[in-house]
Amino acid sequence: MTPGRRITGDDRTKCRTDFAQLYHAGYPIRRIARETNRSYGFVRQILTEANVTFRTRGRNGEPSTPGAANNPKTTDR
Repeated sequence: MTPGRRITGDDRTKCRTDFAQLYHAGYPIRRIARETNRSYGFVRQILTEANVTFRTRGRNGEPSTPGAANNPKTTDR
């Protein structure tokens, strides 16, 4: 794919399939974007068109902030 070129038709359908396979294999959106010379926004849009269910932020569904699960905020002082 040539960066900056509009992707339509069969090429776009192939992108949907390829990107969805990579995402389901565990690749983050940023890595797919980097390896295909596409923007984060483009990759996310293609995955949305492919009806991909996005993972939660963080690693394997864990909180993205280290220790966040073990340190709940309290209002008591």
